[in-house]
Amino acid sequence: MRRLLPLLLVLGLPALAQLRFDVAVGGYAQLLPGGELVAGPRFAGGLEFTPTRGPWRLTVQAYPSWDAPEAHFDPGLARMTVGYATGTFDVEAGLARHPLATAQLLEPYRLPGCGSANDPNGCWSAWVEALPRIGTGLKLALLRTDAGDAGLARANLRWRELELHLTAVYGPNPTAPAVAGLGASERLDRWIVYGEGWWLPRADDPARGALGASTYLGDGLLTLEAGYVDPWTVAGAYSRPIGEDWNLDLTAGASLAGGEWTPAASGVLTYLMSDADLRLGAEGVRLSGVGYAWSLSVDVRAYY
Repeated sequence: MRRLLPLLLVLGLPALAQLRFDVAVGGYAQLLPGGELVAGPRFAGGLEFTPTRGPWRLTVQAYPSWDAPEAHFDPGLARMTVGYATGTFDVEAGLARHPLATAQLLEPYRLPGCGSANDPNGCWSAWVEALPRIGTGLKLALLRTDAGDAGLARANLRWRELELHLTAVYGPNPTAPAVAGLGASERLDRWIVYGEGWWLPRADDPARGALGASTYLGDGLLTLEAGYVDPWTVAGAYSRPIGEDWNLDLTAGASLAGGEWTPAASGVLTYLMSDADLRLGAEGVRLSGVGYAWSLSVDVRAYY
């Protein structure tokens, strides 16, 4: 890492004037089963810049957050990499996420410690990616995950409207990731249909998978998914604009474990301004064997 610092400075300092970032300030109130109320402020932000010098580039993406009632700070460092690009391949190294999902709402398999839907933090890695044609690509990577070091091979192929994603991950340590996966998506009339399947040979319950479809319904986008994500899970989402300044996002889902369903639902109403957003959120989730938890939130995010 010390050897990378001079290059990071050379690439990064000229880009500070082009730095894009946002700041969010808000608060939430949560009613837990039994009548316990938890409330307080929270703070979040995001920054991103990608300066280039010839074939070299620096990429930094971070989404820090501070939860005051929990006294918890998350740096949210999703990416901090140095890359070298040519016309046919990219080489990159540093801290990065490696999302593998084809599904949009569910995540049957994720690399441990390399980011997920609820965790923006990346892991140390190095990779080369060949891009011979639009819609195709081959990625070879070395990863340092929370469970151990591993190698990743991923091929993306496209034929007409059909897209395929083939993935293999293997680490020599018995606790390291070992998985093979296949994802696919296809346009069928007004629908986009997609799915993914995973096999974890070192797991007691090795199979994972999900199927989903999305289409435009009225003025909004509807997405439906179901899968075995340890345990069985179903989910749906609908997003649509309301007038010129508002947007509504609704999500709902449920998981089946031990013969019991645990549903959850949320809604976010966003007022869009030229350089800021106002977000109003509500959520309800059933905690297995305990009862329901309800929460309300409000956040203002300004962009610079």
